[in-house]
Amino acid sequence: MLRCSLILLLPLLLVTYVVLNACVIKATEEELANYHYVVYGSDLCPECVKFKKELKAALLDFEYRPLENETYQHQLLAIAQVLGLNETPTIPFIIIMTSDLDNLVALGTVLSLHDLEVLIDQYAKENRPIFRTIRGQVITLSNDVERKIIAIVKGSAIPALEERPSEEIQLGRYRIIMFSVPLCHACEEAKKVFTSKDIQVEEYDISKPRNLDIFYTIKRIINSPSLEEVPLSIMFAEDKLIAIIDGKVESSVLDLILSESEHKGVRYYRLGELRELPHEQVELVLKALRGEYIIREHPNVGYLVALALSDSINPCTFLVYTAFLILLNLRYGKGWKVLGSGLSFILGIIVGYMSLGIAMYHAIVFIPKVIVVMIGVGFGLYSIVTGALEKPKLIAPKRSFRLLYRALGIIAAFGIGLMISFSLLPCSAGPYLVAIKTLASLSLQEALPYLILYNVIFVVPLFLILISAYVGLSVARARELVAKYYRHLSIIAGALLIMLSIMLIL
Repeated sequence: MLRCSLILLLPLLLVTYVVLNACVIKATEEELANYHYVVYGSDLCPECVKFKKELKAALLDFEYRPLENETYQHQLLAIAQVLGLNETPTIPFIIIMTSDLDNLVALGTVLSLHDLEVLIDQYAKENRPIFRTIRGQVITLSNDVERKIIAIVKGSAIPALEERPSEEIQLGRYRIIMFSVPLCHACEEAKKVFTSKDIQVEEYDISKPRNLDIFYTIKRIINSPSLEEVPLSIMFAEDKLIAIIDGKVESSVLDLILSESEHKGVRYYRLGELRELPHEQVELVLKALRGEYIIREHPNVGYLVALALSDSINPCTFLVYTAFLILLNLRYGKGWKVLGSGLSFILGIIVGYMSLGIAMYHAIVFIPKVIVVMIGVGFGLYSIVTGALEKPKLIAPKRSFRLLYRALGIIAAFGIGLMISFSLLPCSAGPYLVAIKTLASLSLQEALPYLILYNVIFVVPLFLILISAYVGLSVARARELVAKYYRHLSIIAGALLIMLSIMLIL
């Protein structure tokens, strides 16, 4: 009775959750629709382009003001002056007004609809127009400031360029789009160099898929010798691309670029190399920044298959798996229960390995390619050395797997496979890590088919062993053969991994 009640209750709870969630989303959308939005941004700013698409998708009443237009530049600088800022606001910068455009609600830098919701919630708490700084500080605006900002936004009080202080003009002249990663020392040093020259820096974290796509695309367009190295700094003067600094930023080089900012071409600098970029490359870089041109280099399938094969013949996997099948034979003999539990075990390994692969995919961007190669070579050497020096011990199922023996079943087999997929990682992670590094330039959706292919190849030998056991071949004999050729398999797998790892940087 209790079980039936739970079965009926779970769908009801699920439906309730979906309905409530839909109501919350609808209420949020209706609340956002009560306002008018003025967005200052640039078509060269990936976050601006992304945010504009979100506003369009949400069908909100907004006006986009690109800073490529000089009038909008003056408006944003004037707003910064009214707010008492010492620097140009980071874009996308939004002004939220009532639908009749007569009252100011809030303003600040936003990156998503969620930021809009937070800003409006803060306005509701203060019951006054607010400005949220880039550091998250909320400032309540006076009536005088509100009136001035509304006048600027409406275009009735735009300061003429010649009336503006010269240092304020200079303040907004240069800006940097810098692709970086968190905790990057070189990126922090580059930012210090730029800010010491009063240059605004907009950082784009390449651990985010969209930014990573743009980063790799620009690296390929400019023929960078190092696709992995950060920072990558794109420099603009009054929204005109003037230079690209690839890697370490030196103060002397920046001074040279600034002194020649009136130069018509676009300079490329890297480690003492200073050259001019062809017009075609410049146009492609600008398109990449706008998200209109993305290069995704898909991995070589043959290379990926070879890595999966080097992983699949890893003898430590065979030893554990054949031990598990011996347990099945001891418990059930032969038949469908052996097949079902064996398939469940393999599925557990696939799910575990896929989960690990997805986690490694998100982390791999922080690991330079040369480090991945070193790890792969290290795993390969370890496999060769252990294969040459060690003789594996056959596991006695009744002693070592006594607990598992009692719990055998389809569900338990899945759990065991899942657990073993994690425990095997120390002896089989090398090929997987190298394979995932080849997928780093792809989105997760694009990388998933390759991960699935890798895992299918990885478990093919396990399927073969299972089928052999099902048709009546001796699993114990298979295990003895694996143990007999353990050294050979280890050496072959290790040598193959070393070769494939080195190929990653060739």
